Amino acid sequence: MFTLSSLKSRLLLVAAICLLSAVLSGYWCASEVRASRVQAGQVAASRLESAKAYLHIQQGRPLWFYDRFNPSELASVERAKQVFTLTDPAGNLIESSSRLENVKYVVARGTIGDGYRLSVGAEVEPPHLAFPLAVLGLTLISMALCVTWAVRSPE
Repeated sequence: MFTLSSLKSRLLLVAAICLLSAVLSGYWCASEVRASRVQAGQVAASRLESAKAYLHIQQGRPLWFYDRFNPSELASVERAKQVFTLTDPAGNLIESSSRLENVKYVVARGTIGDGYRLSVGAEVEPPHLAFPLAVLGLTLISMALCVTWAVRSPE
């Protein structure tokens, strides 16, 4: 029979609670990372379709055709131009954005024209750590309280 009268039993209960909290916060962080990558992939695919609609290759040069006075088209093209590369069929770089060096992103790839390859990316935002940090803080506080309770002599 399990009783909470012994110090060993109390410490085992504290260890089990801490382990469960750590596992749950680790699982939550991993699921947040997966969700942010999936969302970035969807954004990249959407930007690729926008770029394909507005980017045309004429005489080997990329030309963006869009209405600069239409806020929707302008925003769509500007987002697509943030993280992109365009290469010719042989793989030679034709045009790219300057943000490629510093950004962690997910890329969607496609072709336009006669085999020109277009890659458009979307940034991967790090998951928000407020919830796991709150869980960790509550775990540490509860662990301190439980250890205090566990080592206290039974009355």
